[in-house]
Amino acid sequence: MEVEYADNVNSNPCTPQRAQLFDPTQPSTSGMSSTTSTPRMMPNRVIDPETPVANQGGFYAHFPPNSSYMPGTPNRTSSRMSNNGIASSPFRPQPQNMAVPANERVQQLREAAIGKQNYMQQWMGSGYNMPSPQHSNRPPSMMGSTISTMSHMSDLSRFSIGGMSTLSVNTEIANYSWPQNPHQAPHILSKVSGSSSVENQDPMKQRRRMSINEIIMNLRSSDSMNKMLSLRELIPAAEQNQLEMSLKKTDLRDLIYTLFENLLPRENEDEKVVEATLYVLYHAVLYPSKTRICLKIFDTLNLEIMGRISREKSGEIGSQNVEFRFENPNGIFSIIMYRASQMESRYCTKAWMLLTHLLCNTSFKRRFIAAKYARPGDGNKPLRDEVTRFAVESLKKDLKSKPKGFAVSIIRNLSQANPEILQLAMSLDVVKIFLNIMKEETIHEDLLWSTALALSSFFSDSRNGEYFIRLGGAQIVCGLLSHGSSRLLHELLACMAKVADLPAIKEHNMAEPIHSVVQLLGSFDPTIVERSTAVLMNIGLHNKSNKAILLQCGVTNHVFAVLRMSDQYLQLATNPQQCEAIRIQIGNIYENCLRILNNVTIMSQSDSREVYTEACKMISINVDSAATFLNFICIGKRYCRKLAITILKRVIEIIPSYAERFVDLHATTNERLPMLLLKRIWESLKQWRQLSKELMMNSGPSAEIEKKRKDHEGIVSRSSCLLRTLCLTSNPRFMKDVKDAMLNAGANPFLFLSHEINDPMLSDWLNFIWEVCNTQESLTEKLLLKLMAAANLHHSSFLHELHERRPNPMIRTAIRNMIQLADQQGTTP
Repeated sequence: MEVEYADNVNSNPCTPQRAQLFDPTQPSTSGMSSTTSTPRMMPNRVIDPETPVANQGGFYAHFPPNSSYMPGTPNRTSSRMSNNGIASSPFRPQPQNMAVPANERVQQLREAAIGKQNYMQQWMGSGYNMPSPQHSNRPPSMMGSTISTMSHMSDLSRFSIGGMSTLSVNTEIANYSWPQNPHQAPHILSKVSGSSSVENQDPMKQRRRMSINEIIMNLRSSDSMNKMLSLRELIPAAEQNQLEMSLKKTDLRDLIYTLFENLLPRENEDEKVVEATLYVLYHAVLYPSKTRICLKIFDTLNLEIMGRISREKSGEIGSQNVEFRFENPNGIFSIIMYRASQMESRYCTKAWMLLTHLLCNTSFKRRFIAAKYARPGDGNKPLRDEVTRFAVESLKKDLKSKPKGFAVSIIRNLSQANPEILQLAMSLDVVKIFLNIMKEETIHEDLLWSTALALSSFFSDSRNGEYFIRLGGAQIVCGLLSHGSSRLLHELLACMAKVADLPAIKEHNMAEPIHSVVQLLGSFDPTIVERSTAVLMNIGLHNKSNKAILLQCGVTNHVFAVLRMSDQYLQLATNPQQCEAIRIQIGNIYENCLRILNNVTIMSQSDSREVYTEACKMISINVDSAATFLNFICIGKRYCRKLAITILKRVIEIIPSYAERFVDLHATTNERLPMLLLKRIWESLKQWRQLSKELMMNSGPSAEIEKKRKDHEGIVSRSSCLLRTLCLTSNPRFMKDVKDAMLNAGANPFLFLSHEINDPMLSDWLNFIWEVCNTQESLTEKLLLKLMAAANLHHSSFLHELHERRPNPMIRTAIRNMIQLADQQGTTP
C-alpha cells in the first residue's frame, strides 16, 4: 500500500531524502523492534542529473545537485516507495555505478542503537535515583510520558552517540505488552510516572509555610513586600474559614490587632496591602463558628478603642504581645469608615463590604444599634448617628455602584433596628436620595434591588410613601417594571403595593403604571403575579379614576385568566416545602384577584355609576366567570367564598340575564348554585355560633376570631340576598330547587332562628323566608306553614316570642309580615 508524501518543509526529519542534513540534537521518531532484525532494503535512488534539484524549488530546493540518495531507516517505509518497483517513485532510477550500499547505513544505525542502549543501562544502574512513588489517585502515565520524564531528568537529549540523538532510535526499553489494567504496568514505569506527577504539582504547595509569629512580624514591618507575603499566607485560610480552627486564641487576637494596625492611615502606604487586609478581616467574621472567637475579639478591640474597657482587661482573652495604641469614640468603625471614605482607592469596596457586614451582624447590632436592647446612657447614640450620617452623606457623593449598594443596605438595616435612626434618615431626606438612585442608576441591578428593599422598608411609615408619590416616584418605579431581573421586579412591586392605596395617588395620572402592572399578570413567576395583583387591588380601592383605567386595560379578563391558570404554578415546585410555599402564594393570588373584581363592582358615594355598570357587564360576558364563581362557592376558602358570593350578587342585580348561565351549571360536587348557597348558609351559621362561644370564653387577643365571625356573617347575609334574587327575578327552576331543598333536604330555614343569631343576619334571613313564602305559588302551597310544622313550631307563639326578644325595627317589621302571612294561610298547619 502506497503512503502519500506531503511535499512541505514540515515533513518528518528522518526521511531518507534528508539523511545527509540530519541534526543529531533533534529527537527522531524512528525505531527498531530488535537490534538483530533484518532491515527491508529499498531500491537505491538518486536525483536526476539532468534536472538539478536546486532549480526545482519547493521542498527539494535545499538539496545540492546530484546528491546521493540514502535509504530509509529500518521498519519504516520511505515515502512514495513500495516493494513493487519504481512506478510509484517520483524520481528516475539512479545509475548503478553511483549507488551507495544500503547495508553500510543500516549497520551505522544498529551500532548507534546498541551504544545508546548500553549507555542508558549504565546510567540507570549507577547514577539514577528512583523518584518518590506517584499519588495513589493518579494512574500510571503512558510510554510517551515515561520517555519525556527520563529525558527531562537525565538530560539525555544533550548527548549524541554515533552522530545521532540518544533518544532518536530504539525505544525498546519502553516496549511493553500493556495489560488490561493500567495499574498492573511494570514497576519502573510507575516510578517514572510518579516523578512526572511530582513535577506537575504546584510549586507553591511545596514551599515552607510561615509561622504565625513570622506573619505578625512581617505585618508590623515597614516593607510592603513582607506584608503582602504574610497576607497571601492568610487569604486561603480566611477564605476557607480556617483561622479560628488553626490558631490559638492568643495568636488570633494578636493577628487581628495587627491587621487593624495596618488599617491606620500612614504615609506611603500600599493600597494592595490595605485591600488584602480588609479582605482577610471580612472573611474572618463572614461565617462565625459556634465559639465566635473572631467576633469576640472584634468586640473587645472595639470597646478598647472606644475607651470602655482597659487594655489590661482586654488582655484576659489574649497575650499582650500586640497593643493597639489608638482611641476613638466610634471604635473600629471609625477606622473602617475612614477607609470607606477614600472613594478613589482600590480598597474602597472592600471597606464598605466589611463595614456593612459588621453593622448588620446580629451581635454588633444588638450591642450598639438595636433599640430593643438599648439602655439609657449607654453611650451608643453618637455611634449610631455618625454611622447613619456617614452612609447617607456617602450616597450624595460620586460613589461606585457597589459601595452605594452597601450604604443603602446599612441605612435599611439600621432603620429597621432603631426608630431613632429611621427618624434621622428621614430628616436627612434619604427618600429623595433613594428616588434619585432609582432614576439614575438604571443599569446597576444590585443597587436598584437594594434601594427597592430600603424603600419598601421606609414605606411602613405612610408619610414616606406620601412624600415618595408627590416626588413622582410611582411613575419612576413602574417605569422599571420592564427590567429583566425577577428579584428586582419582586421588590418594585412590593413598593408599589404599599403606596398604591395612599390618598396622594389620586393626584397623579396612573394610566401608564397600571398598564405596566397589568402586563405582568401573565408571568410564569408566582411571586410577580401575587404582587402585581396586590398592586392592582390597592390602586383601585378608593380611586374612581383608577377603576376606569383598570377597566380600560381589560383587568377583568386578565383576572379570570389568572384564576383559571394559577394551578399551573405548582408544576414549578421541586420539593414538598416549595410546593407548600407556592400553595400559599396561589391562595394570595386568588384572594387578590377576587378583591380586584370586588373593588371595580362596588358602588360607593365617590364611585361612578357608569364604571360600576361597565364592570358588571364585562364580568357577565366573560366565558370563564360563571364556572369560576361556582367553583369558589363550592370549594373556596372562607374569605374567597364570601367575595365570590358578593360579586355574583352584584352582577346578577345589574345584569339579571347572567343568572341563566347557572341554571344547568354544576359544581365539582355535582350541585347547582341554589343548593350550594343553602349549604354555605348552614355551614356559616354553625361556624358563627362556635366562634361566638370561643370569643366569650377567650381572654386573650380576639382579632382573628372576630375576623372569622365577620366573614361567616357576610356569607349568610349575602347568600340570603342572592337566593332571594334568584328565586324572585330569575329562572323559575331556581325557586323549585330552593323549595325542594327546604322541604326535603333538611334545609328548613326555621331551624336556625334563635336568639344566638345577630340582628343583621336575622334580618336578611327573615326577609328571605318571607319573600320566598309570599309568592303566588307558595301561597297556594301554604309553604310557610309547612316549613314551621316541619320544624315543630307553632307560628303564633314562636313568632310573637321572637318579636318581643328583638327590638330591631327591621326585624320586627319582617316578623309582623310573617305573622300576617301565616294568619292568612290558617291558624294551624
